[in-house]
Amino acid sequence: MPAIDTNILIRFLVRDDEEQFQKVRTLFEEYHESPLKINLPVIMESCWVLTTTYGYSKMKFIETFRMLLDTQGFEVQLDRVIQKALDEFEETNAGFEDCLISELNNASKDDPTYTFDKKASKLKGMKLLR
Repeated sequence: MPAIDTNILIRFLVRDDEEQFQKVRTLFEEYHESPLKINLPVIMESCWVLTTTYGYSKMKFIETFRMLLDTQGFEVQLDRVIQKALDEFEETNAGFEDCLISELNNASKDDPTYTFDKKASKLKGMKLLR
């Protein structure tokens, strides 16, 4: 299954370079009957790029990625875990990355996940190392 890199996903989401956006659109049209894979590192890097470079707020990031998870044409690696992490991110003060770490470890039944991060330590399965 073909996959896309972060820069392709970012062009699709923000459409800040029309020429590249059209190339992405053409690529998506070529694969309209089979999904393009979006792997976990692409999700993580996209979070960083959208919030730091493009100034996405927490809610805009959550809404964007919920839309992405519901969009046909993509197969998002660990989509259920990412959805749970988005839910947890929305409900807490922890960062998305910490929510994702928590959900990944909860999904694999690793218990606990130690952290020095006080906000992250409030997440299910996380424990503050004192």
